[in-house]
Amino acid sequence: MDTSNHELDIIRESLGYAQRFRGRLFVLHIDLRIIENQFFPVFIKDIATLHQSGIRIVLVPGTREKVNRILEEYKVPQRSFRGLRITDEASLPFVEMVSFNIANTLMSALAGEGVRSVIGNWVRAKGRGIIDGVDYKYTGVVERIDTQALTTILDQDVIPIFPPIGWNANGKTYNIAADELSVAVSSQLTAEKLFFVGEGRAVYTEQLILPQELGIEPGDRISRLTIQEARELVKLNSDEEMLRRVDLGRKACENGVERVHLVDGLQEGVILREIFSNMGIGTMIHTSIFESIRPMQRIDVAEVLRVMEPYITQGILVPRDTRSLEEEYQDYVVYDMDGRVHGCAALHEYPDNQGEIAGIAVDRGFAGMGIGKRLVLYLVEKARERSLKRVFALTTQTADWFEKLGFREGDLNEIARKKRHYYNNHRNSKIYIYDL
Repeated sequence: MDTSNHELDIIRESLGYAQRFRGRLFVLHIDLRIIENQFFPVFIKDIATLHQSGIRIVLVPGTREKVNRILEEYKVPQRSFRGLRITDEASLPFVEMVSFNIANTLMSALAGEGVRSVIGNWVRAKGRGIIDGVDYKYTGVVERIDTQALTTILDQDVIPIFPPIGWNANGKTYNIAADELSVAVSSQLTAEKLFFVGEGRAVYTEQLILPQELGIEPGDRISRLTIQEARELVKLNSDEEMLRRVDLGRKACENGVERVHLVDGLQEGVILREIFSNMGIGTMIHTSIFESIRPMQRIDVAEVLRVMEPYITQGILVPRDTRSLEEEYQDYVVYDMDGRVHGCAALHEYPDNQGEIAGIAVDRGFAGMGIGKRLVLYLVEKARERSLKRVFALTTQTADWFEKLGFREGDLNEIARKKRHYYNNHRNSKIYIYDL
């Protein structure tokens, strides 16, 4: 029965996502190691599946490793500065050759799945110039993307493929960093999602200095980052290469891309699992710590009860039922990830200018993502906006967790008079207070 319910949940999630993303645009930057891997045909099948389900796709292949190999083979000197190639006159023809060759590899693979694609010159570029005395020569930056031409192509059910090359108004060619090009394309086309698909691309906490507010244990995968958290993570760590994609993802979100995903392309079905699963398997960068929190609606009652049930069974939460939640739903907020409730919490106000944070529950499958913390901090901010003098919480098993959030242990005389009257001596809950 458990297995059957799990399969049903997967089917419901997938159908919901398929409907939501129909007609939306996804940009995929694909590292060369994925393209050269023996399982690349399986990856392309997944791309074709997305395209055939009505999702618009744009592809940007990475070329750096192949260019390095070709230049070494032909004994052409190579130089880089700050992680970017200095493209001189001798290396530029090889960069062009490799870029279009790899783009053609993608086109051939898609044709094998019955998907039409096209390679084009949609990138207006300019020279990167001289930075700290170093001349980047034929290495450029994106000036603009021909969005009108691309919209026409996408409307014709064709996948555009971008070789990482751009041209200026006079036809001069520039080598563009493929990941930077992906950010420009996704931003200027207002993509729903940008994917960086590489080898082991999800971000893990090993060897990283973490922002204190992130609340993730060492060794864990960082599943979600807000723009602010991504900026702080990059700032705290000196390894620019390790977090380059995190920083680029932040910039894409600041420029209007809703979500950026860093995923390991060597995992089978990684794109489908990242898109059609609430949990995902990569690292997602998004716009706000509170973006998934909204007021509870009466229609959410059944979902909230589902999330609460394990905690009620264990005695962590006081029992609730449909009637009590329907009476108090306006006190609650929920954590809604793509149309499904995965967490809840309530702020009950009392006449003596105090509030109680209660009914905190998070879907067990989403433990460790900091959802409970975000819900509590959101309600603390709501209490502050309403000029309450303090909020309090009663707990039997999560005292340490409240202390980490900045609550202090209090006593019965400090909380709202009405709540004192209904205090359950049998539960003997500890009282934690957050002074505002």
